[in-house]
Amino acid sequence: MKIALLCFPAVNNEKPQYPIGLYKISFFCRNYYKVIVLDQRIEDVYQKIDSYLKTNEIICLGISVMTGIQILNAIEISKRYHGKIPIVWGGIHPTITPEQTLANDYIDYVIIGEGEEAFLNLLYFLDEKNIDEEKFLSKNNNKFEVNILKQFSEIPYIDFSAEKINEAYLIGRDGFLRAFNIETSRGCPYS
Repeated sequence: MKIALLCFPAVNNEKPQYPIGLYKISFFCRNYYKVIVLDQRIEDVYQKIDSYLKTNEIICLGISVMTGIQILNAIEISKRYHGKIPIVWGGIHPTITPEQTLANDYIDYVIIGEGEEAFLNLLYFLDEKNIDEEKFLSKNNNKFEVNILKQFSEIPYIDFSAEKINEAYLIGRDGFLRAFNIETSRGCPYS
């Protein structure tokens, strides 16, 4: 099974909480691709990415990015691996400023809005499989569609039992706060 890497760059010195968005993408794609979640706040992502690159099974490196200090770490990661594997940015910052984000020389694709279906479609595209619609923005294709799940109930549930974590290739609890986020809605509540 081919591998996609998802990375959460370091933000600051606070104790990290789970990157729930990346886990949801991993669970959404798990039947089609091995999606591995890496977190720079608790591990050496460079060492892990380097080791996965040796397998020649990596489809892309997806990086979740918020506006602010996290961008600096995301750019460093992107710069190091650009040209070796496709670099994909998703999250709040690329959703708000997709064209500006894509103007960076080290970013190949941007996912706008909800990432689950869009990331799977991008994996199909990069793996040269047929997809119905492109739901991401690339340097070679200036058309894009914002990917929004229609129903909150369509968002995949994450089962944090040990078997499911191993099945979905997620990381364990070590290094994270001993608490879980609860997601009760998505999107901006303001007009």
